This record gives sequence, structure tokens and C-alpha cells, in this order.
Amino acid sequence: MGRWRRPTSCERAQQWVSLELDDELSELEATALRRHLEVCSSCAAARAEQAGFTALLRAAPLVASARPVAVEFRPQLGARALFRPAVALTLAVLAVALAFVLLPSPPVTSSAALAFSSQTERLRYDAAEHIRIDPRPDLAPIWLPRLSPYAARALL
Repeated sequence: MGRWRRPTSCERAQQWVSLELDDELSELEATALRRHLEVCSSCAAARAEQAGFTALLRAAPLVASARPVAVEFRPQLGARALFRPAVALTLAVLAVALAFVLLPSPPVTSSAALAFSSQTERLRYDAAEHIRIDPRPDLAPIWLPRLSPYAARALL
């Protein structure tokens, strides 16, 4: 695979000449083309030749073909070609979902930091965390003025 290289100013000018002949050149590109053609005589000559040839082609009358032209159209991907992979993907997703639902899950072994030895220990922890996170306003310190429950929570 070849490396990308920056086009030369003459290569860019040739592209701009083609765009200019089709009236698709932006103002910035037109200015750059004009400046390049002022200093590059070979590009100016190529532009004149291409402009003349394009004018001849556009001025020439249309010629009718001696025989009809038939273009065969073959779609790359038909409905059937897309249907089979979609069905296969749907079946695969269903198989995975059924495997999760029907197969037994492995036993849970708790090696986390919050492993509790009993249900009572877990309930005590829950109660302590609930009070720490959401203290009741009626247990607010004495120095707090009596505010609404929401304001007391905000100050704690």
C-alpha cells in the first residue's frame, strides 16, 4: 500500500481547472487557480487546451445512436441476500438469551469488601448507612435552627 503524499501545486491546479470548466469552483479555489496560472505557463496552456476541447464538445450537436443502448442493472444485495443473515443473527441472539435463562448460574461466592457473615450484620450496616446518608431532621444538632425537614437535610 502506497504512502499518502501531498499533491503538487500543478496537480491541484489541474483539478481546479476541471472544476472551473464545470462551474463548480469555489471563490477561494478560483483565486488560487488564477494566481497559479499567472506564474505557471504549462498549467495555463493546459487550461486553454482543456477549455477549448470542452467548448467544442458542448457546442457539438447530439448524435443519435445507431442501435439502442441497454444497461443491465443487477442489484448488489437483494431482499433475499439480506434476509438470510438477519434470520441467522436473530436465531443466534435467541440462543444466547435462552442459554442465560435456562442454564443454571454458578453459585455466588462473595469475596467483595462488603461480605457479611449473617443477615443481621447486613441489616445493621444498612441501617447505619441509611442514617449516615439521609439523617433525620429531628436528630439535627442543637445549634441548627428549627427548619423544614428539607432545609435541615441540606445543612447537614
